Amino acid sequence: GVAGGRPRSTAVVLLGAPFWVLGTLGGSVPHGAACRLRDKFVPFPEFSVSFAMVMGFAMWLVWGILVAGIAAIGLGWWALVLPAVLVALQIYAYHYRDYYREWQAQQKYRRLSDKDQRHLQTLRAALPLDVA
Repeated sequence: GVAGGRPRSTAVVLLGAPFWVLGTLGGSVPHGAACRLRDKFVPFPEFSVSFAMVMGFAMWLVWGILVAGIAAIGLGWWALVLPAVLVALQIYAYHYRDYYREWQAQQKYRRLSDKDQRHLQTLRAALPLDVA
């Protein structure tokens, strides 16, 4: 089956969606700023990846300090934990996207007729072991 035989849960997809949104939004500002700076200042493609990595890290530090500083108004010292929470949410959002795509593929597979499912299983069984 899809995802190596491990079923993907609809409940996990639904409950995880808000955390995916938070992680995606939390990472979009530093990522977008780093991409724009790279496009503006790097004329040679061979330097674009290293520049983007350094600028992404620098933008994330600035973003984390800015978010923690603003959050300190309402959260006090607990705002220092906020950048770590943002990192955790961004990592979750990255992995959630893969989980969601596997869940979508599983749903498509379940909607196939029994004949089509058997045909796909036959085709998959015929693949070399290092590919399947």
